[in-house]
Amino acid sequence: MQDILRNPKAIVLGAIVLGVVGALRAGAAPPEPALKFAVVDLQAVSQGYNGFTKAQGEFKRKVEDYQTKLQTWRGTPYLPETDQNELSDLMIKQNASQNGGAALTAADSTRLKSLTDKNNAAGQEAQTLQGTQNPTDAQKARISELTKNYQATAARVEKAAKDYQTELQAAEQANTTRLMKEVREGVSKVAKKDGFAVVFTAEVALYGENDITEAVVKQLNSGK
Repeated sequence: MQDILRNPKAIVLGAIVLGVVGALRAGAAPPEPALKFAVVDLQAVSQGYNGFTKAQGEFKRKVEDYQTKLQTWRGTPYLPETDQNELSDLMIKQNASQNGGAALTAADSTRLKSLTDKNNAAGQEAQTLQGTQNPTDAQKARISELTKNYQATAARVEKAAKDYQTELQAAEQANTTRLMKEVREGVSKVAKKDGFAVVFTAEVALYGENDITEAVVKQLNSGK
């Protein structure tokens, strides 16, 4: 699987697979003289069903938030973990505000600038101290502190990247399972209502006189 953290387009829509949905009437003893068949286009359903659009948007935001957090940590290796987390949260809020979300408060903007300036100063300080000949005890202690922050950041980023990958894969699978279940239920309801014994996907049936795709989309979006 492609790395989801680097490819936010790897979303639940791409996980729908071909299938055959049966809507056999329960309790019918003798078969009817002529069974009615129908066809449904799952790709068109995924494009028309609001549930897919919502899941896609939520998954994309989750991926972007994780990317922002990791990028913020990588870009602030000398800051303490608490500052990195606070800054990454503010960056996520800022990204959301640029995409129609609530705007940053004045306090948020001030704090964002403060942490950014602190990070820039720490980076400059680390560069200066590394080039210092015969550093004092205080300078050695500061170099040690900055080095520990740097090493801790590297370890945290590596672990978080793996954890996020696992979490996103699980979320993708859960969304796929849930949405496919909803689609099957929608197809079943339409098929039973209109008296179809079997429903094939459009990929399986090259031709189907009774196309219930539009009815399935309408059923799903009704929330009933």
